[in-house]
Amino acid sequence: MNRTFKPLTTPSSKDDAFGLAWGECFDESGFSWDELLQSQRILIVSEAGAGKTYECESKAKDLFARGEPAFFLSLESVASAGVVATLFEDERERFTNWLASSSQLAYFFLDSIDELQLVHRSFKDALRRFAHDIRGALGRATVVITARPVPIDRQAFKDVLPVSAPVRHEDSQNEFIRIAMDGPGKTREDGPPSSREVELLPLTGAEIIEFARSRGVKAPEALLAAIDAKHAREFARKPQDLIELCDDWREHGVLRAHFEQIKSHVCTRLAARPDRREKAELSPATAQKGAQRLALAVILSRRLTIRYSAGSDGDASGAAPIDPRELLADWGPNELLTLLERPIFAEGGYGRVRFHHRSVMEFLAARQIHDLIEAGLLTQSAAGRMLFGLTGSNETILRPSMRPVAAWLALLRPDMFERMVKIEPDALLIQGDPESLTDLQRERALIGFVARYGKGQWRGLEVPNLQVARLAQLGLSGTVQSAWSAGVEAPEVRELLLRLVSAGRLQACADLVAGVAADATCSDRERFEALLALAVLGDSRLASMVDAIVTLAPNWSERLACSVVTMLYPEHVTEAQLVQLLARVRSEKRDCGGYADSVARVIQKAELSQARLEALLPDVLQLAREGLSPVEEEFQDTDGRLEMSSILRSLCLRLLELGSVSETLIEASVLAMRSADASSGLKKVKRSCARC
Repeated sequence: MNRTFKPLTTPSSKDDAFGLAWGECFDESGFSWDELLQSQRILIVSEAGAGKTYECESKAKDLFARGEPAFFLSLESVASAGVVATLFEDERERFTNWLASSSQLAYFFLDSIDELQLVHRSFKDALRRFAHDIRGALGRATVVITARPVPIDRQAFKDVLPVSAPVRHEDSQNEFIRIAMDGPGKTREDGPPSSREVELLPLTGAEIIEFARSRGVKAPEALLAAIDAKHAREFARKPQDLIELCDDWREHGVLRAHFEQIKSHVCTRLAARPDRREKAELSPATAQKGAQRLALAVILSRRLTIRYSAGSDGDASGAAPIDPRELLADWGPNELLTLLERPIFAEGGYGRVRFHHRSVMEFLAARQIHDLIEAGLLTQSAAGRMLFGLTGSNETILRPSMRPVAAWLALLRPDMFERMVKIEPDALLIQGDPESLTDLQRERALIGFVARYGKGQWRGLEVPNLQVARLAQLGLSGTVQSAWSAGVEAPEVRELLLRLVSAGRLQACADLVAGVAADATCSDRERFEALLALAVLGDSRLASMVDAIVTLAPNWSERLACSVVTMLYPEHVTEAQLVQLLARVRSEKRDCGGYADSVARVIQKAELSQARLEALLPDVLQLAREGLSPVEEEFQDTDGRLEMSSILRSLCLRLLELGSVSETLIEASVLAMRSADASSGLKKVKRSCARC
């Protein structure tokens, strides 16, 4: 499976992000590793479970197998031990040979900033250590760094690992060909950017099927259909989430609650492996008890790795791993090795292992605290001190590193739920599994969240879509209505209530969202969420609102119109309505949020019949003609006008791929090919035309 990337989306504020929701509806095209590695400094930022580490490690192995100097290193190891001490045998030899060369390129994949921060290491110091270890060869190194969406010292990346200006030796023959093809007045692009910030694209439908098949799902198409039936495609977009879905689907044939999936996942991963002989007999129950102890120790100590063999011993490894012999003193050495070889653990380097996924580790830690309390070995007050702390103003808060553990514990212990709903109810929504709370607990968690955070302005406190979907249940309709009626000021809390209406299909809240959608005093973001909710509910009032939106009628901003129409086309917006808005959007200014590219992508990916596409073409062609100006022998989009050329290219490409033939399509394709800056989209049009 060849994963792809796209430029990192970094909205400048919360309100800028609302127009990005349409991106979750379609499988997106991106660029490959080969294209990405043409840049020398690369930052990959994606959420947990997106597959950053796996992709980088796999790419490093692939390049190394092809004879390239390519190395996968953890930033934590580089910070504590340096590059050389991190490499062994063939890798160290290849690194030494590369360092001694004068022209060979090398690839370094450094993983990951957020785990470096967990052990209180400095990102800048880690980069300095890396730069020192490769000395004067920095100009021959391509450096890829991974991170979750955490605060990142980007300036340190630029300052400590600068990219020197390349010295180009122009091939005279290639230059002659370029001049002959493009003319002497053209200048060739300097090539790919020296540095990039990207994110992994979510898994496409085809990749979900391929991935599920590799996980042993016999009918992956049925799994995808079940995911789509629950409108849960977004929650299968990351490999780690999909792994849990696949494991659960294989055993139960249905999509269950996340809490149940985690419990089954733990049992499966701690069971004896049938494909190998183990060093000792170890029942799943005993294995889970051992894993729970280790999980709690890892979280409390903030040491992410566990000693597996003597390879981890010595000062060269920097921060010492957790020694399981001390925590499981009543276990024999073969029992320890058997546990650490179970698939709940993954290789951690230096003769170490680590838990294969953080959420599993956090659940096991919560289970250990619960079991200790139940056995009388840990008092509730001691457990409270473990989970909660005091601020400088003597306010009780959850310790940040223990928030996920506390959320899992709230599902196991009613007393923990009661304490959390009073102190930090947001953790019950953002962490753990809100779907597995009782109906009353879900209601109280939402009421507590609204009561605590509903007053005041934006705090940056957003509940992820996945958790909103888990929280949303029909029984919350009355709670949502009463909370809204009581008056909510904070934008993110208001938006959460609107998102719950969509996610839970809360038909009883239709009047509420219709009122918000029509209210010009509400923010664009709130009206956007309300309009999406009306679409999900199939409310008839949406049609008249769309009529007003596409004409940019009073009280409907261009920015809101662009985002809503792109999101609702083609299901709730006709071709005629789309053209109406295209004709009115006058420029690619910031308020439009790249509207032309958004529409082009929808046309590329949406389920549209050939007849609908052909009906759209004449109007798009006319708008493109009006918005293109001749420049030498080509055309370019006129300043101050919507960039219709990208929409025209996508439409032509889609029709050509469907085998459509008409004079209008030929004319449109020629115009698309002659428009400037067409890049990869133009190449596809040319290839499609050549086949006709």
